[in-house]
Amino acid sequence: MVQKEYKEVLEILKNYCREQRYQEHFYKFAPVLIQQLPKETVTILMQNKHLDAGRLIPALMRIISTQQNQEQVIGYLE
Repeated sequence: MVQKEYKEVLEILKNYCREQRYQEHFYKFAPVLIQQLPKETVTILMQNKHLDAGRLIPALMRIISTQQNQEQVIGYLE
């Protein structure tokens, strides 16, 4: 059930973070979402060019322990 709630939150943020006034919410919840749903969160980050990658680096650094996550983070930062 908790996993489903993370997915719902991520979907809501995906839809609203295109508007600048809601982007702070994405930065606030990114560390938790990246830990719980790394692939899905990084995919949304890659789709949304309006977010500041520099502000997301601390959250991204939390998930680079596996090779797959490292590739996703590097792909996003490129």
